[in-house]
Amino acid sequence: MSATASKEHAWDQILRKHRKSYAGRKHASSLEGVPDYLSLEDTLEQLQQEYNSKLVARCIVKLKPAFQQLETFQASITSIAQVHEGSMVVWGVLQMLLSSACRYLKTLENFTQLLHDLTSTVTRLNRYLFLLPSSDILKDITKSVHEEYVDCCVTALNFYGNRPIFNLLRNLWSDVNKKFENIRHSIEAHIITFEREARVDIDEELVGHVRKNPRKDSPSTIFSVPFSENEYFCGRDDVLSEIHRCLSPDEKKGQTRQRSYLIYAMGGMGKTQVALAYAYRNRSTYPFVFWIGAQKEPDLGVTFSSIAMILGMPNIDDLGQGRKVNLVREWLETTDKKWLLIFDNVESIESVQPYWPSSSLGGAILVTSQIAGLAQSIRSHIALEPLTSEVASTLLLDLLQIKSPTKEMRESVSKIAGLVGGLPIAIAHIAGSMFLSQLTIDEAIEMFDKQRLQTIWSTDGIVSTHMYDQRLHMVWDIALSELSEDALHLLDILALLSPDTIYESMLMGVEDAPTFTGKFSDTFPEIRLNLNKRQLVQRNTATSEPYLSLHRSFQISLRNNLSNNPDKYDKVFQETIHLVRRVFPVMNMTMKCENEKWVEYEKYQPHVQTLQSIAQNSPYGVGKIPEFAQLLGYAGNYYWERGLVAIGIETCKFAVSVWEAIPDAYLIDYSQPLTLWGLMELEMGITQRQIGMDCFIKCLELRTTYLAQAENGGTKDEQLLHCNAWSDYSIALIEFGYYAEAETFITLTLALKSRHVTESSYPMMFGISYGHLASVYSGLGNHEKAKAFSARSVKLVQEEYIFHSASMQKWYFFQANIWLGAGDLEEALEAHLSILEVRIKIFGTSGPHTRYSYYALGATYHALGNMDEAEKMLRSSLEDLELNPWLEDAVARSRFLLSRVLLEKHRSLEKHHFSEKLHFSEKHHSSEKLHFSEKHHSSEKLQDMKNEVSQLAKLAKDHLNSVLPNAAQVFGGTVKDEIVFYEYIVPVQCGRTMLSYKNVKSPKPSQLLEVPAKYVPLLKQRPESYGMDGDQMVSTLQDLQVGPASKAG
Repeated sequence: MSATASKEHAWDQILRKHRKSYAGRKHASSLEGVPDYLSLEDTLEQLQQEYNSKLVARCIVKLKPAFQQLETFQASITSIAQVHEGSMVVWGVLQMLLSSACRYLKTLENFTQLLHDLTSTVTRLNRYLFLLPSSDILKDITKSVHEEYVDCCVTALNFYGNRPIFNLLRNLWSDVNKKFENIRHSIEAHIITFEREARVDIDEELVGHVRKNPRKDSPSTIFSVPFSENEYFCGRDDVLSEIHRCLSPDEKKGQTRQRSYLIYAMGGMGKTQVALAYAYRNRSTYPFVFWIGAQKEPDLGVTFSSIAMILGMPNIDDLGQGRKVNLVREWLETTDKKWLLIFDNVESIESVQPYWPSSSLGGAILVTSQIAGLAQSIRSHIALEPLTSEVASTLLLDLLQIKSPTKEMRESVSKIAGLVGGLPIAIAHIAGSMFLSQLTIDEAIEMFDKQRLQTIWSTDGIVSTHMYDQRLHMVWDIALSELSEDALHLLDILALLSPDTIYESMLMGVEDAPTFTGKFSDTFPEIRLNLNKRQLVQRNTATSEPYLSLHRSFQISLRNNLSNNPDKYDKVFQETIHLVRRVFPVMNMTMKCENEKWVEYEKYQPHVQTLQSIAQNSPYGVGKIPEFAQLLGYAGNYYWERGLVAIGIETCKFAVSVWEAIPDAYLIDYSQPLTLWGLMELEMGITQRQIGMDCFIKCLELRTTYLAQAENGGTKDEQLLHCNAWSDYSIALIEFGYYAEAETFITLTLALKSRHVTESSYPMMFGISYGHLASVYSGLGNHEKAKAFSARSVKLVQEEYIFHSASMQKWYFFQANIWLGAGDLEEALEAHLSILEVRIKIFGTSGPHTRYSYYALGATYHALGNMDEAEKMLRSSLEDLELNPWLEDAVARSRFLLSRVLLEKHRSLEKHHFSEKLHFSEKHHSSEKLHFSEKHHSSEKLQDMKNEVSQLAKLAKDHLNSVLPNAAQVFGGTVKDEIVFYEYIVPVQCGRTMLSYKNVKSPKPSQLLEVPAKYVPLLKQRPESYGMDGDQMVSTLQDLQVGPASKAG
């Protein structure tokens, strides 16, 4: 039998089984025709007319959209399985089932919800049926899903057909409920399995679809909002009107003022819901709507930059995030389309400034925040107030689905609304609790009254923000009291994570945790369902990977509850660390950059930040375990690779403090955040240089101590890390300008590395050290040797990184600066131009690395005597500093060199002006008036330039004096060129273009480490021979020399 015939036979077996399910039943006679979706619609209409019940009507309205999606699903089955009877069975069973269920109103609403959830789960396969209609995996999954769906419906049909009153009395409805839930979970598992197994096929199909359809023009409308419209939203009409009045486009021609509006209030006041309502109600006004969650800076940048893809911008796949951000902002500033940009939950105005359009032709920005201080930055704003008693009562009645309340009922509902302070989220929570628990309004009031006896709070006059927190806490306590122990424990874990995006896959890490009563993967769907029903968490399935989120105020309340039990708090904190640690990328053992892991880092990094913040502020000292310290170190490594230096330093410092509190800590892991801390301190400029060196010295001590105690002197990776510790120390020496001393320790590093690896087995290890030697020899004035080692370094690093990577461009940048110092100006210029082009694509025009390239080109053009181009590049390095800050040491250096360039241009122009003035006077004695006008204009220009020179020089000098107040302490002799000072304060690792300082004062011997006696013999070998094996061994510098021909690109 062929594979195709076998699959058709399998379908026939399923259909024969299902046909028996309704043969001979009461309503089966009505299905003798051909049941289809249209006949189901007719049945639904008949049921509405027959029962004339609001409950029946409401249930049918709820099910119709799900059945419409089911029709698409069944049509696909008919196509891929070539069996029309599959649809007949489904529509037939559903018609009989609904006809039976409508007779028993007591269970109808619960049954409707179960059937709706089940059907919605099944139809998640629709998008894949469209993409991969020929997939064998999909056909098998579809067959299983189809069979389980009909089986589930038959179970309910049997329930309604076999003495339902008797069954209800015996509580058999719970069996039906459990059957639906089990099958829904099984279907979800099928779909998840398919998504995992067919991920490559899906991606290839999507890519193929893009290739078959060339890029079209930008879409005419975009509505990028991650939430559905809130059908229960009510009130706030005055707020929405005021927002629209302030944001409505100005009809004045040429008006480009950027309109913005701020909604601020405490958590739970409904700021996000107001913004959501405004977005949906004004879709006709704004064809382009973009929603940006602005709670966390890394997430904010990722989301904003993704607008470039949503807009269909061309050739953006290889661009860095910074470049995408600039493209999106440029589009917003220049398009004539009307757009609405919503920044939701902004923490500070500084966090959104890099993404804030400076002007626009028809755009508007809506901001929500808990920070009232933002009102100082955004002129149009409103402090959102609690709902009025009338609106709050209406909302509660709507949520409770009470359509025709009596006067007494309205009064009782109004009392509840008052008890929760008119806070929308509190009203939603209490409604969910009442609805699910079937509490009467009076019973709910009684519960509040009991809570009020235990809490001291004012009941008269205006209630403070603090009072709202108390009332909100009461509402959550009521909802929490109805949850299982497992659900409560999961909430405790969620309370310690970043609240916005908690991936369900990450939560599966508690599978083996003894704190849950059963297998978590089995119980999680039910736990999630109960939390969703009470609106304690929200589930988002719009992305490829479902995630949960919860309200921040609720999360704070949960944390406060945990803090009442310090032992439990620490236990849950450790469990949460374990969850995040399982999914967070592990950094390379020898700390090699791995940019390909950035996507995973970005996915889970907010949780590490949250755990760090909790631990730092906890009075109980939670999290003093190695697993947490390791996790912080991995996060610090990510921040270092991304250039997020400030947050990286904070994270690594805290990681070190955690290690310090752990007895018998693993010293190798302990040393890694120390190293990262030191590297990032060096990038912070001259004032942090000594801290960086101290970190390296401490790291070297830890690794030396460990190897002395370790079996066999440690593993190869551990010994290589010890080599790296000496290398890192040499980096600090180079930063200080102690070149001779640095050469000694780099030579030692190479000798130690050569014991374990060669250039062939680990090229990056040697490429790094050769690059450091190049800096040393450039600083010592041995430029030929510097160029040789730089070329060797680049050659080895090229084996690890691709040309267009940020890391590779960094090595090209070092090499170009070596050429610049050696006087190979044309080669340096060509290389720096190539590097700038790539860096702009990766980091944008205002990224720190791009600014360093602008400066390097400015210095190169200045050395070539091209003052116009030098000025252009230096001004580019200083643009938009308020929006995109740069290291102040580097800013001062750019200002100083720009003042020198302008001064040279001023002298040239002044000389030219004087020459022209003489020539003009001799030929035009009669044109005194014209002569005076041109002379006056030229003089003004010269004076403006002179004033700018003075201003730039003063700003640069003021900063230099603040960070290097007495240059004589560093430089032993007279420095003829003041640019030396400005180069010296800038980090070598970031962009120092001048390394030769003949007058750097030698350090005191007590300030430096000594080479251990056992290593001294290793220093006798020439550094260029280390790492070589066999034919690679060289004996002369000529063999190393590559020179300018090896330039970048």
